[in-house]
Amino acid sequence: MGAPRPLLTLCLIARDEEDTLARCLASVRGVADEIVLVDTGSTDRTMETARSFGARVFVLPWTGSFSEARNHSIEQARGEWILVLDADEEVHPDDRARLRALIERSVASPETSPEGYFLVTISYIGDEPGDQYEADLRLSLFRNRAAYRYRGAIHEDVVDSIREASRGTEEGAPPTAPGATDIRILHYGYLTPRWMSKDKSRRNMAALRAELALTPDDPFLRYSLGAELMALQDYAGALRELEIARTAWTPGAPPYPDLVKKIALCWMARADYHRSREVLRNGVGTYPDFTDLWYLLGWTELQLGEHRLSADRYRRCLALGPPPPRYSSSSGVGGALAYHGLAQVSLARAVGVLMAGLKARPDSAALAATLRLTRSMFLAGGHEKT
Repeated sequence: MGAPRPLLTLCLIARDEEDTLARCLASVRGVADEIVLVDTGSTDRTMETARSFGARVFVLPWTGSFSEARNHSIEQARGEWILVLDADEEVHPDDRARLRALIERSVASPETSPEGYFLVTISYIGDEPGDQYEADLRLSLFRNRAAYRYRGAIHEDVVDSIREASRGTEEGAPPTAPGATDIRILHYGYLTPRWMSKDKSRRNMAALRAELALTPDDPFLRYSLGAELMALQDYAGALRELEIARTAWTPGAPPYPDLVKKIALCWMARADYHRSREVLRNGVGTYPDFTDLWYLLGWTELQLGEHRLSADRYRRCLALGPPPPRYSSSSGVGGALAYHGLAQVSLARAVGVLMAGLKARPDSAALAATLRLTRSMFLAGGHEKT
């Protein structure tokens, strides 16, 4: 009688990730029964680190396709379920036991469990991990079936193949689409020092342009290229690509809300607040529960001197709170950032009152000193117009 089949296999692809890999693998200790790592050309101790955690390591020369490497790792997996992480990610410490319990329940009742789960990915931004992050859903956990494979050379995804197979195209697969859970994955790859050291935007752009040469009408590739151009602060180029994607999609397309957000951010970065306001007003009409759009609308209208409207937008953010997890959202838009916005509106109004007072009493040292202090506090909040 052979050994029982593992319940969960962690599948990773990596190259030169010795500085982050141990944290990732330590986070699944007691959660995953098996670790499979596909190395695509490391020159550091990535493979040795993986083996020290008991991983089965395979070497696959890099071909420019993330899906090819992902699928190679899946093909080596023996577990009933697969968890896909990157080396710069980890399972949230508070969610490790919950993840294991979810797998055990799904194995015990396959007829009622989804074929996969969207997990919440918390991507830290800025210089170090903290309260600045973007949160979105990613299908990182799914059953180990032959039909479930990644597609796309870059920004690869397994969702379509699971949805297609779960309609019954694979024998034995129940017609249960992927579900969602609030189990969290922490992602450190967007932190500024790591992003710059890896030069990921330029690497991604090269892969995207190669894909676009083959399928120039693919709106997701255009959207992805726009996002990479934003990271490089080429906002004119980003707008060009994002607008191409917008014309190809309908508002019901899953990436469309984030597309609206990115287009508005590009216009804001170019200080064209009238354009950003137009985009955002249309956006909140279509997605009234997307708090991020209300927050950005408040910020935009503050730049335009529309203090009353701006305050109303920030209050709407507080009433909504964080948006539903189907949206890619920035931390704090339904709380701390909205309060900060209201404070900035109050400072802007105070600047106007003080300036009016100085017109009436230009010799008032107290008014002048208060105006200088108030204006400096307002500008420190990142706003340009009083």
